[in-house]
Amino acid sequence: MRVAVLILLPLLAGCDSGSDTQVVDFSRTSPVAKPGRETTAQDQLTMAASAMTSPQETFLAYAQVMEYLAGRLGRPIGLVQRKTYAQIDQLLAKGELDVAFVCSGPYAAQGRDPAFELLAAPPAKGVQITRRPFAFQ
Repeated sequence: MRVAVLILLPLLAGCDSGSDTQVVDFSRTSPVAKPGRETTAQDQLTMAASAMTSPQETFLAYAQVMEYLAGRLGRPIGLVQRKTYAQIDQLLAKGELDVAFVCSGPYAAQGRDPAFELLAAPPAKGVQITRRPFAFQ
Protein backbone atom coordinates (compact mmCIF):
# COMPACT_ATOMS: atom_id res chain seq x y z
CA MET A 1 0.00 0.00 0.00
CA ARG A 2 2.83 2.41 0.88
CA VAL A 3 4.47 1.68 -2.48
CA ALA A 4 1.28 2.61 -4.32
CA VAL A 5 0.99 5.88 -2.38
CA LEU A 6 4.65 6.71 -3.07
CA ILE A 7 4.10 6.12 -6.79
CA LEU A 8 0.81 8.03 -7.02
CA LEU A 9 1.82 11.02 -4.87
CA PRO A 10 4.24 12.55 -7.43
CA LEU A 11 1.68 12.00 -10.18
CA LEU A 12 -1.07 13.76 -8.24
CA ALA A 13 1.24 16.64 -7.35
CA GLY A 14 1.49 17.44 -11.05
CA CYS A 15 -2.28 17.81 -11.40
CA ASP A 16 -3.59 21.34 -11.72
CA SER A 17 -6.98 22.90 -11.23
CA GLY A 18 -6.92 24.02 -14.87
CA SER A 19 -7.59 27.67 -14.13
CA ASP A 20 -4.95 28.76 -16.66
CA THR A 21 -6.25 26.49 -19.42
CA GLN A 22 -5.76 27.93 -22.87
CA VAL A 23 -7.94 26.85 -25.80
CA VAL A 24 -6.11 26.32 -29.10
CA ASP A 25 -8.00 27.25 -32.28
CA PHE A 26 -6.82 24.77 -34.92
CA SER A 27 -8.73 26.55 -37.67
CA ARG A 28 -6.19 29.39 -37.54
CA THR A 29 -3.12 28.29 -39.44
CA SER A 30 -0.20 29.89 -41.18
CA PRO A 31 2.07 28.60 -43.94
CA VAL A 32 5.51 27.39 -42.94
CA ALA A 33 8.42 27.68 -45.36
CA LYS A 34 10.93 24.89 -45.77
CA PRO A 35 14.13 25.57 -43.83
CA GLY A 36 16.90 27.22 -45.82
CA ARG A 37 14.65 28.99 -48.32
CA GLU A 38 12.34 31.92 -47.88
CA THR A 39 9.04 31.59 -49.68
CA THR A 40 7.00 34.62 -50.56
CA ALA A 41 3.31 34.62 -51.40
CA GLN A 42 4.22 35.50 -55.00
CA ASP A 43 6.46 32.42 -55.30
CA GLN A 44 3.99 29.89 -53.98
CA LEU A 45 1.33 28.22 -56.13
CA THR A 46 -1.78 27.65 -54.03
CA MET A 47 -3.51 24.34 -54.73
CA ALA A 48 -6.71 23.14 -53.05
CA ALA A 49 -8.44 19.84 -52.44
CA SER A 50 -11.38 18.67 -50.37
CA ALA A 51 -10.44 16.35 -47.55
CA MET A 52 -11.19 12.79 -48.65
CA THR A 53 -11.00 10.88 -45.39
CA SER A 54 -8.64 12.92 -43.23
CA PRO A 55 -6.36 15.92 -43.78
CA GLN A 56 -3.30 13.68 -43.41
CA GLU A 57 -4.50 11.15 -45.98
CA THR A 58 -5.51 13.93 -48.37
CA PHE A 59 -2.06 15.47 -48.07
CA LEU A 60 -0.40 12.10 -48.73
CA ALA A 61 -2.67 11.52 -51.74
CA TYR A 62 -1.63 14.82 -53.33
CA ALA A 63 2.00 14.91 -52.14
CA GLN A 64 3.39 13.36 -55.35
CA VAL A 65 1.35 15.72 -57.54
CA MET A 66 2.58 18.68 -55.51
CA GLU A 67 6.19 17.50 -55.70
CA TYR A 68 5.93 16.97 -59.46
CA LEU A 69 4.35 20.38 -60.10
CA ALA A 70 6.85 22.14 -57.83
CA GLY A 71 9.72 20.56 -59.75
CA ARG A 72 8.27 21.37 -63.16
CA LEU A 73 7.28 24.93 -62.27
CA GLY A 74 10.26 25.72 -60.07
CA ARG A 75 7.85 27.04 -57.43
CA PRO A 76 6.77 25.74 -54.05
CA ILE A 77 3.22 24.41 -53.79
CA GLY A 78 0.95 25.18 -50.86
CA LEU A 79 -1.97 22.82 -50.23
CA VAL A 80 -5.22 24.30 -48.91
CA GLN A 81 -7.74 21.76 -47.63
CA ARG A 82 -11.41 22.22 -46.92
CA LYS A 83 -14.16 19.81 -45.90
CA THR A 84 -16.46 20.42 -48.88
CA TYR A 85 -16.27 21.30 -52.55
CA ALA A 86 -18.51 24.30 -51.83
CA GLN A 87 -15.79 25.75 -49.61
CA ILE A 88 -13.21 25.18 -52.37
CA ASP A 89 -15.57 26.84 -54.88
CA GLN A 90 -15.85 29.90 -52.63
CA LEU A 91 -12.05 30.24 -52.44
CA LEU A 92 -11.82 29.92 -56.24
CA ALA A 93 -14.51 32.55 -56.75
CA LYS A 94 -12.62 34.96 -54.46
CA GLY A 95 -9.40 34.37 -56.41
CA GLU A 96 -7.64 32.92 -53.36
CA LEU A 97 -6.49 29.77 -55.19
CA ASP A 98 -4.38 29.11 -58.26
CA VAL A 99 -5.46 25.49 -58.84
CA ALA A 100 -8.07 23.19 -57.30
CA PHE A 101 -9.09 19.57 -57.66
CA VAL A 102 -12.87 19.36 -57.90
CA CYS A 103 -15.39 16.75 -59.02
CA SER A 104 -17.10 17.16 -62.37
CA GLY A 105 -20.47 17.87 -60.70
CA PRO A 106 -19.39 21.01 -58.83
CA TYR A 107 -17.44 22.15 -61.89
CA ALA A 108 -20.44 21.68 -64.20
CA ALA A 109 -22.68 23.51 -61.71
CA GLN A 110 -20.51 26.62 -62.04
CA GLY A 111 -21.53 27.05 -65.67
CA ARG A 112 -19.47 29.68 -67.47
CA ASP A 113 -18.15 31.44 -64.37
CA PRO A 114 -14.75 32.88 -65.38
CA ALA A 115 -13.33 31.96 -61.96
CA PHE A 116 -13.59 28.30 -62.98
CA GLU A 117 -11.39 27.38 -65.92
CA LEU A 118 -10.89 23.71 -66.79
CA LEU A 119 -7.25 22.72 -66.81
CA ALA A 120 -7.54 18.94 -67.01
CA ALA A 121 -10.24 16.27 -66.93
CA PRO A 122 -10.01 12.48 -66.74
CA PRO A 123 -11.28 10.44 -69.69
CA ALA A 124 -14.96 9.54 -69.67
CA LYS A 125 -15.68 5.80 -69.82
CA GLY A 126 -12.08 5.07 -70.74
CA VAL A 127 -12.11 7.29 -73.83
CA GLN A 128 -8.91 9.27 -74.04
CA ILE A 129 -8.85 12.72 -75.56
CA THR A 130 -5.68 13.70 -77.43
CA ARG A 131 -4.28 10.21 -76.73
CA ARG A 132 -3.49 11.18 -73.16
CA PRO A 133 -5.15 10.15 -69.91
CA PHE A 134 -6.03 13.82 -69.30
CA ALA A 135 -7.49 16.50 -71.54
CA PHE A 136 -5.64 19.79 -71.29
CA GLN A 137 -6.89 23.20 -72.39
